[in-house]
Amino acid sequence: MDASPPSTSAHYSNSADSSPKTPQSDMDMPQHTDMPQTGESSKQDNAAKISDKPRGVTRQVANDFYNFLKGLATKTEKRRRVSEQHRAVDTVETQFASPPFLAWANPRTSSVADNDNAEDEEAAVVTPTSAEEDDWGRRVRDQIIALKPKQHDWSYWGPTSTIPQHKLMALMRTLQQDIKNGFEEHTFQYVDRLHGAFNSAYILESKGVKVCVRVPACGWPERWTEVDQDDLRAAALGLRYMKNNTYLPTPVLYSYDMTMDNEIGAPYTLMSFVEGTTADTIWKGSCNPAGAIENKRQNFLRSLAQMVCGLKDVRFDQFGTIAFDWSDDEALDPQISFGFRLNGSNIFMVHRSFNILPVQNSVEAMLASGKAKRFEADGYPEQIKDASKRGIYILWEMMIEAFEKSTKPPSGEPEFVLMQSDFNPQNILINDDGVVTGSIDWDCLEAIPRQVGWSCVPHWLALDWAWDYDWPLGASVSDDLKPDDYVRYRNDYARYLCEASGGHFDSAYTAKSHIYRHFFASFESYPWVRRFVSNVMAEILPRNGFVFREYAKHVGKDGFHKGERAWLQEQLFRFFAPK
Repeated sequence: MDASPPSTSAHYSNSADSSPKTPQSDMDMPQHTDMPQTGESSKQDNAAKISDKPRGVTRQVANDFYNFLKGLATKTEKRRRVSEQHRAVDTVETQFASPPFLAWANPRTSSVADNDNAEDEEAAVVTPTSAEEDDWGRRVRDQIIALKPKQHDWSYWGPTSTIPQHKLMALMRTLQQDIKNGFEEHTFQYVDRLHGAFNSAYILESKGVKVCVRVPACGWPERWTEVDQDDLRAAALGLRYMKNNTYLPTPVLYSYDMTMDNEIGAPYTLMSFVEGTTADTIWKGSCNPAGAIENKRQNFLRSLAQMVCGLKDVRFDQFGTIAFDWSDDEALDPQISFGFRLNGSNIFMVHRSFNILPVQNSVEAMLASGKAKRFEADGYPEQIKDASKRGIYILWEMMIEAFEKSTKPPSGEPEFVLMQSDFNPQNILINDDGVVTGSIDWDCLEAIPRQVGWSCVPHWLALDWAWDYDWPLGASVSDDLKPDDYVRYRNDYARYLCEASGGHFDSAYTAKSHIYRHFFASFESYPWVRRFVSNVMAEILPRNGFVFREYAKHVGKDGFHKGERAWLQEQLFRFFAPK
């Protein structure tokens, strides 16, 4: 079927209730536009800036830092042009990595992405010291995080964060004629404006009924692309699919528009407003919660486990993005397709780049594709000169094999399920007792492996396995949990989910889902591979943790002693096997 977006203005209103249907698969995604590139002078300036990079820095990290500087130059140039009221439309570069692996698995959206375009292939097999590589990567990451846009940064938000109230009123008057939901008799008034990192939410109310007009930060001529159009439509129809096929307390979709041809001059999604306080209010603060706070946390974990069980019957035969037929907004059946996801290294940049999220027919195929991409970037183990790095990749290959063999779902069952890509407390709403009242921000819906699907622990309870976790130094730790807190809360959540699901097969994944999540994330870069392998080996050989690099060097240089490989394979199988 033709999956290209219609050339005319696209507007949708939810005018009738729909019954759930069985998911289908396979469709083409719309073509993307090219995106704005930085001028040659900026590239030369940036190249000069990174010429003094520390000795031993890997090709990957150096190129990531170059991309970071290029984004900075782009941001500065954009501000200058906007201030002079130039409206020239640039083209935005879209990256086609070969192919990027599991953008959803990244533990943090600000992570530094790979760059496979450097010319010096020999540099791929030269490894800096652990401290040198980690320090450089963290500094780059921290600088990227510092770019997170302020509420009124015009170069990022444009006019989307300051839409006049009278335009919002005009939009509601128009939509009230289309939305058959009893809104005809309402006169909505402006209540509030909320901001996230990527959207502005305008709250309106009439006779006790609240609605939310959600406007993306990129929803203005300088930034809006066909990729953004497709993402908004998929998110809106995905919201309707969630409401029709699960009992999760998600917002109700009323209407959406991918274009700027409307009363507010911006693309939007109109949905019901979900009451509640974000759950991060009970997860920040004391490292040793007692009394009321601890009770709220337990209420939260218990009710959250009950909520996600509403996803257990939504399964898919393929990995990929959830898409909907472009020819019919009323079509209820999603289709699995390839899609585009923001490159993590420029997620807050004015000029963004996108990675392709491919379709895969099995977890085995996903792992093979991810491993091939990693080795193409860094070299296959037999090509790597550094013995320590070679040993780490040999151990990582053994872990891939152990994961694949020990975590397979029952034969003949679908391998993929639906889950929120950002399963974090700012997207979960609670009442005063900590009980979950709503779940928001279900953008970028994807069918993902069951091992990290609906039964996965909340993402922030897995941060102690992140590649840059260094408690108690705290340089990269944004929460207040101690290492044993992570273990305790994960165990609590696993117990609650098993009870809520009635002992569903996937509940066996929960206790180790934080490990599975970072296993998938490790495919993104060598520092993540090294940290993941180090974490696993610290569990299997706890008394050898302080000499891990020496052990990896031994494996890379001399191989295994007699019987050592077989013993390690058995230990890895047990380590990854669900409880």
